[in-house]
Amino acid sequence: MGHVTNVNNGDRLKLVMSFNINSLLKPQLKDFFIERGMTVSDYSVYQLRELATKAVELNLPVLRSPDDSIEFLRRRSCVIIVGKIVDFPIVSSKELNKWSDDLRQIPDFTQADVFIYLLSKANTEWSPTRLKNYKFKRGFKLHKSNHIHSVYCHELTHNQIYVRSLCIPETSQSADPCRT
Repeated sequence: MGHVTNVNNGDRLKLVMSFNINSLLKPQLKDFFIERGMTVSDYSVYQLRELATKAVELNLPVLRSPDDSIEFLRRRSCVIIVGKIVDFPIVSSKELNKWSDDLRQIPDFTQADVFIYLLSKANTEWSPTRLKNYKFKRGFKLHKSNHIHSVYCHELTHNQIYVRSLCIPETSQSADPCRT
């Protein structure tokens, strides 16, 4: 007869995660670490799996960026125009169904214009540390490496627009794009 051991739910989850980790490939393992706030390079798949197993054993949490939350999206869709608060639909809302690839309605702007805008949001939505390190963030690096494509815009009321795009992951130029 086999030996039966009582396993609590936390240990069961770790066991399941370790089986999943052993099936991950290098790009997936790197994403696993990025989700936990770590960057890894120059490791073999075997070493990455070993490190990932240790991360599961240590219960390293998946870090959520403040801009991942629905609350953050709601705050970003609420703006003050001529002294009045205007609530636009959240950018991912199904009611926004007239996206266009005609970008003529987008005003000309430079990277400096964007940075000045972000500075105006300092301490409210963008912390000084986040502003200081924006060039090291994944989104900026993807933009600089020409991974952003298929840009769309959606007209809103009050002479406002939303802009969104697709992004090819950095591990594969032929992969399906991610929404940004």
